[in-house]
Amino acid sequence: MKNVTLILLHNNIVNKHGNVVETSITNIDIHDIARTCKTYGITEYAVVTRLQSQKRLLEEVIDYWVDGKGGKINPDRRLALEIINHYNDINAIIEKYENCSIIITDAKKHDRNISYLDMRNIIKSQKDKHFLLVFGTGWGLDSLITSKSEYVLEPIEGDSSYNHLSVRAACAIICDRLFGNNF
Repeated sequence: MKNVTLILLHNNIVNKHGNVVETSITNIDIHDIARTCKTYGITEYAVVTRLQSQKRLLEEVIDYWVDGKGGKINPDRRLALEIINHYNDINAIIEKYENCSIIITDAKKHDRNISYLDMRNIIKSQKDKHFLLVFGTGWGLDSLITSKSEYVLEPIEGDSSYNHLSVRAACAIICDRLFGNNF
């Protein structure tokens, strides 16, 4: 999807106590979400953090798998990690794409929820618009981010009361629902 950027947000995140915090980047999220993006044709995976230590971690992982030994050993992994870009905040991404709409994901229901099928149809029909598909870590996105969104995807629901998927699992499920051939 050339008109979609998948964003993994590490700032403006709510923790389990309701405080707005910055969360840590994890190596497995870098790899798995990049592979999901590449599988579904998403051309940019944006990782957002202001923390220098986290930015260095991200750069080290990308350098190893794109320009270093890892990319030579596993060219498929290199292809996936090549689409990753770092940003300090989401506003830089919004400014990059003049005509964009923000889609947020949340494990909770909202009065503004949109179905995957309806969102899929909107993305496919509006080729001139760029869509920012935002995922958060921790316990969700703070109101600063949610207030900027045009769309809120319905939550992924299983057959139990437990609802706390890893972000990489949620990303894979949502990308399949929005961009997969079997949905």
